[in-house]
Amino acid sequence: MKEFTPAPILRPRHCVGGLLDIPAGRYHEGKYGDMILNGGFSNFMGFGGRGNTFKTTLALGIGFIVLARYDQTSLTVYDTEITFAWDRLEDMASRHPGLSYDGLVEEKRLLLTSGGEYSGNEWWDIIRTRSKERAKAMRGISVETPFVTKDGSPIKIAPTEIHFLDSMSNLETDAVSDIYDKNQIDAGAANTDALRGAAIKTRLVMQVPSVTSQGGMSLMATAHVGDELKLDPYAPAKQQLAFLKKGLKFKNVPEKFTFLSSNTWYIADASPLVNQSTKAAEYPLDGFNNMTGDTDLQELTLINVRSKSGPTGHILTLVVSQTEGLLPHLSEFHYLKKRKDKFGLLGPEGINKSYRVALYPEVLLQRTKLRGMIDEDAKLQRALEITTEMCQIYDHWPDFPSSHKVDPEDLYKKLSDMGYDWDILLSTRGYWTFDHYKHPVNPLSTMDLINMYHGIYIPFWYPNKDKLKLEKKESKQ
Repeated sequence: MKEFTPAPILRPRHCVGGLLDIPAGRYHEGKYGDMILNGGFSNFMGFGGRGNTFKTTLALGIGFIVLARYDQTSLTVYDTEITFAWDRLEDMASRHPGLSYDGLVEEKRLLLTSGGEYSGNEWWDIIRTRSKERAKAMRGISVETPFVTKDGSPIKIAPTEIHFLDSMSNLETDAVSDIYDKNQIDAGAANTDALRGAAIKTRLVMQVPSVTSQGGMSLMATAHVGDELKLDPYAPAKQQLAFLKKGLKFKNVPEKFTFLSSNTWYIADASPLVNQSTKAAEYPLDGFNNMTGDTDLQELTLINVRSKSGPTGHILTLVVSQTEGLLPHLSEFHYLKKRKDKFGLLGPEGINKSYRVALYPEVLLQRTKLRGMIDEDAKLQRALEITTEMCQIYDHWPDFPSSHKVDPEDLYKKLSDMGYDWDILLSTRGYWTFDHYKHPVNPLSTMDLINMYHGIYIPFWYPNKDKLKLEKKESKQ
């Protein structure tokens, strides 16, 4: 009798940091008892917002983080508005020390194409063809992840091929173009363009989940959000999604865009991140952003209006640079500083209202020097990342046991008392990789640290474990 093929026990998702992993992520146990975060980057992600809310900047910033962290992954940008330039990609690539823009282009890991080269249906046909080809070659191109099946064997995936559609609202196909070719702009026969375009986009969106999953791909797509147009001004405003304000809707995209995507982020607000006293950037970079009126840094308010891997409705505040894209660690500091309890931050101190991170107290964080300090200090990056993930776990995971919660200050003190060296603990990485257990930087997740506090995990790689003052318990929380 014909049997069904079971779905994978999990589908590995890349970690991108910057507050985006915990709301949509989940921890899974690795082969050494370590806890590995399955992150927030999924196979179909939508980014919506009004004009000039930096949807493209955010999406590209996320894409480049994946390129920097995961070897062999690639990013292809399809610009439907035909306004994008290669030098913008070069600027964003330069943000990541491990990336070479020229190398990415030469290795075909980075490509920009547009509606000037391909119509929407031609672009999608190429993706469908590539998906089928990759599916057939899957055994030869697959790489191991640290996630394991029930029998302990590693889960394998193809290095992700990311396709970025910017934007779906402006996607035009040959069928719609033919309508324009055969009719003048004011001809009645041209009125079917919207219906025809909507039907084609609906079919495209319906195919995305299967095409991306079968071919080891991911689709990121932006869409415009605007006011709902009503023929009857007295009719009540509709609410397209539970966490999307009434009277707003995603423009020129099918309804299925908002419920077939794994995660859809709505950028509710974007405003220059400036200091109220100096009127220059809140976090200037040495030699840049220190002039009154500089608007490179932007504060984005995001609402997760659709999530299939976690609760919907999360509100996040991210910091992006118009030239460099998403600034994950600066976003983490900003997130903590804006909280009333300043979770994990010590201070403010002195006339300059400087702060210290509880997990890295020897470093004083001054507002005007912070951005450069973050770029240059990997331990500071880790301290901010761990602190923010702890905070988000407590805030966004209602089923997380209260008995397992620990404050960053207590975590720092107890692990120090146990004999752990924080210089070693902060010289780690919190995200998984394809060479996870062979990577030159040792893995240590935020959940690992919490479990270490409770004496139920000891890092398998930690040196001189026999000198630690603890007794390992039998089971993990």
